[in-house]
Amino acid sequence: MNRRIASVNQIQVNTVNFSGILSIGDTENSKQISRGIALQKEGSYFTKKDELFFEDFPLFKMEPKIVSNNNNVQMRTYQHDENIHVQRVKVVGVTTSSIMQIGSLRHLEAVAWLKHFRKLMD
Repeated sequence: MNRRIASVNQIQVNTVNFSGILSIGDTENSKQISRGIALQKEGSYFTKKDELFFEDFPLFKMEPKIVSNNNNVQMRTYQHDENIHVQRVKVVGVTTSSIMQIGSLRHLEAVAWLKHFRKLMD
């Protein structure tokens, strides 16, 4: 991989959370894994009986299907400038196994398991 210099004059990131990464500079490998259960409940009180556990759902026991990088794609790239110049980058949020990268990234593996429930009142 040909490495290029990334020049960013200004970056504004509002939020980074839940295994999100803001990386400035070159990175060899990045691996993010996130598991989450979201419960949206009608009404305002949560009790012990509202608790949910990863082991109760088969989704969280599944192994991700990793895409093979053994492809036979031939590619030629022509760069008119050895540097990448960007005036301004604005990001609302980086979250749940995602990455905002300024620089080179050789290998990325990101997996997120999320189960979302809505619990309505009777």
